[in-house]
Amino acid sequence: NLQEAATLLNERDLQYTVRQEYNDMVPAGYVINQDIGPSDPPVKPPRKILLTVSLGPELREVPDLYQKTINEARLELIKLDLNLEEPVKEDYHEQVPKDLIFKQTPNPKDKLKKGGKVTVYVSLGPPPLSPDKTGENQEIIVPSLTGLSIEEARNKLVENGLSLDENFRWETSEQYPNGKIISQEPPANSNAAKETRVKVVLSQGPGPLPRDVTVEIPVPDDGINHEVKIEVADVAGTRTVYFGNHLPGGKIEKTVRYYPHGFIRIYLDQKLVEERNTKTIR
Repeated sequence: NLQEAATLLNERDLQYTVRQEYNDMVPAGYVINQDIGPSDPPVKPPRKILLTVSLGPELREVPDLYQKTINEARLELIKLDLNLEEPVKEDYHEQVPKDLIFKQTPNPKDKLKKGGKVTVYVSLGPPPLSPDKTGENQEIIVPSLTGLSIEEARNKLVENGLSLDENFRWETSEQYPNGKIISQEPPANSNAAKETRVKVVLSQGPGPLPRDVTVEIPVPDDGINHEVKIEVADVAGTRTVYFGNHLPGGKIEKTVRYYPHGFIRIYLDQKLVEERNTKTIR
């Protein structure tokens, strides 16, 4: 550690200066590197030696995601250089409305290494009522439709006993791509009678500008074919942009189009082998 290094240098009448940097592998307080080492030519006292000392891993404070939507949580985590563990976990909850987060790990204000993942639990709403408690006048919690396509919204509303008002409006939006829902009425998490028609406003663009990046994937040279999939998750939704089977060895190069604030995930034989935060792509 630094104290031991200082003792060794003092014994040789050498001075030192310290530079600190984050390091995922070396514990805080330990020397990572030095500008002059044992293999270099001898130096005369009182030569100064530059020591690079570890601050340990760079940590982030985990935000409070309680009663946020998945999209809101994902964007908040991206801003902090953290990731959302996917697929998210779902369960019934008596108090928290459907589609909102009711639990997370680690807890808010806990420290997490930069790039770490936060696990969230999303409410499915209250447990289903038993047959003797159901009724025609039952009120339903309106799900969040923001960021969905018309088809996705229509299916989600039907699943919840509601329907879509097909007379939707279009408005300019720089946040959501063309064809995605930017607002709704009744609002998300409000109560509505069964079969209520939900009105929506759709983005007519321009939306965020798409970007392209070349993704390189090495294929293991182990004598067997491998299944490769590239998936993009961003404001335009989650979608598979490439899928194919490849001979062993070699490298795959694919141009992937994405929107800011999302992830590019690479799967090899149905296992996630890499996840890139698009915020870090230059």
